[in-house]
Amino acid sequence: MLPYHGAVTRRTDTQANTRPRTIIRAMRILLDTPLRTFSLLSLALIALTVLATGAAQSLYLRESILEREGVIIRDTVRGLATEHLGWDDLAQPDTADAQLRLAQSFAILRDLTGAARIKVYDSANRVVWSDDPALIGRVVPGESRLRQALTGGVAAVFDPQERASHAEENLPRGPLVEFYVPFAVKRRGTGGGEIMGALALYRDAEPLRRTIARGRLLLWTVTGAGGLALYGALFGLYRSLYRRQRATETALTRLTTDQARLVQIEKLSAVGQMVGEAAHQLNNPLVGVMNLAQLAEREPDNPPRTRELLAEIRRAGEHCRGFVSRMLDFTRLARFERQPVALRPLVDETVAFFRQGDARHHDVRVEATDDTALRADPVLLRHALFNLLTNAAQADPDGPILVRVRPEPRDGVAGVALAVADRGPGLSPEVRAKLFTPFFTPRPGGTGLGLAVVQHIAVLHGGAASGADNPGGGACFTLWLPLAATGDDDESAHPAD
Repeated sequence: MLPYHGAVTRRTDTQANTRPRTIIRAMRILLDTPLRTFSLLSLALIALTVLATGAAQSLYLRESILEREGVIIRDTVRGLATEHLGWDDLAQPDTADAQLRLAQSFAILRDLTGAARIKVYDSANRVVWSDDPALIGRVVPGESRLRQALTGGVAAVFDPQERASHAEENLPRGPLVEFYVPFAVKRRGTGGGEIMGALALYRDAEPLRRTIARGRLLLWTVTGAGGLALYGALFGLYRSLYRRQRATETALTRLTTDQARLVQIEKLSAVGQMVGEAAHQLNNPLVGVMNLAQLAEREPDNPPRTRELLAEIRRAGEHCRGFVSRMLDFTRLARFERQPVALRPLVDETVAFFRQGDARHHDVRVEATDDTALRADPVLLRHALFNLLTNAAQADPDGPILVRVRPEPRDGVAGVALAVADRGPGLSPEVRAKLFTPFFTPRPGGTGLGLAVVQHIAVLHGGAASGADNPGGGACFTLWLPLAATGDDDESAHPAD
């Protein structure tokens, strides 16, 4: 028996653990899409709103119908009391004349309203007249609705026979509704004074119940239809917006995918162009080397000519080595360190270094203040400025070169612009479209890496490089750098792969 009991226990535990998982799985299925989630939540909220509104309006409808019936009975009772009763009829109701007038005044209510029972109370909660003589003289203490009527209010209650105070009364079978209405009788001929009374009238409650039921049915029908219409409108609107959103997301995803493919194609195209340019730069001297080697093979008995050919081969090899060295320098630009740099001394040192190697002795003028400083890599800045100076010298071999350093904020960021201007031919549209492209150069013998290096250095420092025509002729290349370190925040070495 014990193994069987243990098996039952394990099965019960498994079932108990499975139920929450099943409920969670069902909830996930119900809420697996935003459209279904909105549909269920909006339906639940609208249903709660309809139920709350319908319940409140149903209660208000019931109270309104009872109040309207009570007002009609009150006005009828007041009219009868004013016309037929006097002060003494309530002050001394036990006399035969008073009982006769009370009967003549209120007995007509049985025919007008279909009353099943009529009782008249004085201000002491005592029944002074009733269509059931056995009730005359009875006192009903503590009846709240009676006290409300004696103070001028109208009260109504369904099924009065279920109350303890009505247990001994011979009330008719079936549903009843009891109305308590006030009335007052004034003293005649004395100029003032009145005495209050209250009338309790029992009627068949079925007509009122049917009226209330029809009103509630109409009310719930209208409220439910309104809730369904609201749900349909909200669901349709949300579904339309959701479908548009999905269509937009699909289109954006497609555009993003296409954009990624285009970017990849552009990268591959750029890599292919760079490889082609590099191959072209290396192929020309290598072809020359092969040709020179073939010539040397044909003249093995002419040592002077062979030495001349070997010298040409060596120069071609040096050219290839220099080109490869420049390419390696370009890849090493990912390594830099920031430190405080004063621009004016750096510009002066670079210009002096440029003048030492300038065979044409260009006139280089510097316009810069002495207080411009920023955090940057001085080695890379000198390299970039030297490339700009070399580019300006090649553009105009005999003209002046102007180096200008000035503060220049961009997009709300404080920065400094280092510009190098020449008086050369300027930039054609074809050249301007390919500026800063690696291995592109309009000059024979150029490598096309100088401006690409400048742009790479600018990007490393969080800045930008640009080129434009001068209004008076020539071109101007600008290296803009932010005063704050907005580029690569890691100031440690970043070796290239």
